[in-house]
Amino acid sequence: MKMKFGNYFHPDSKQYEREFVINETALKHFGWKPEEAIGKQMNIGGRGDNPGKVIGVIEDFHFKHLHDKIDPLVMFLEPYYEGTFMAVKMKATDLKATIASVETTWNKTVPNYEFEYSFLDETFDKLFDQEKRLGQLFGVFSGLAIFVSCLGLFGLASFTMEQSKKSVAVRKVLGASVSNIVVMMSKDFLKLVLIGLVIAIPIAYYAMEKWLHEFAYNVGFGWMVFVYAALAGVLVAFGTVSYHSLKAATSNPVNSLKDQ
Repeated sequence: MKMKFGNYFHPDSKQYEREFVINETALKHFGWKPEEAIGKQMNIGGRGDNPGKVIGVIEDFHFKHLHDKIDPLVMFLEPYYEGTFMAVKMKATDLKATIASVETTWNKTVPNYEFEYSFLDETFDKLFDQEKRLGQLFGVFSGLAIFVSCLGLFGLASFTMEQSKKSVAVRKVLGASVSNIVVMMSKDFLKLVLIGLVIAIPIAYYAMEKWLHEFAYNVGFGWMVFVYAALAGVLVAFGTVSYHSLKAATSNPVNSLKDQ
């Protein structure tokens, strides 16, 4: 949490339930300007005629799932804590020793309650497990789809080159260069790849836009992603086909013309 205006709670003030730190969304919710928020009186939790005051405004941060918008947040110190969890800030230099020390203090203070702990960053990280698993799943199946496509393209190129051996040999005899033959043999396959991209891009754009709209905040979906995807698709297809194209272009035309 980053402080934008004012200060955090001071441990020696002991103004329990009388000092508040709010987030930017709460600032907007109350209709206050940033420069006038500090010192504003608030009455939360039935404090009667003795309201507290705002001492700080922190930057908005996600304390729930990313599918949800950031809600107004008001924080204060509770003198008689009766919650389920207790937050402890510690250094990461020697976690085992620190945890053992906290456990010893816990057992001395509340021996009737079992000591259990978890790390806050890991707890927040679990909120996004679904997105991580989805990303891994798409990565695996995308890789398999590309691999199978390349195998099919490789086989189709092999069959096509076998059928075109004599025509390639005739072109070589007539003076065609290796580069000319490679381009000639590859362009038909690249046309198929481009047709596939024209079909796939609108579907992918619709699917990604729909997925991103499930999040309260997103970065949008730029068209440059499709440019990179198209270039990658063309390069992969060309790399797959070029092996057979080069093989056909560099082979001895005499052997091809002798085959019945």
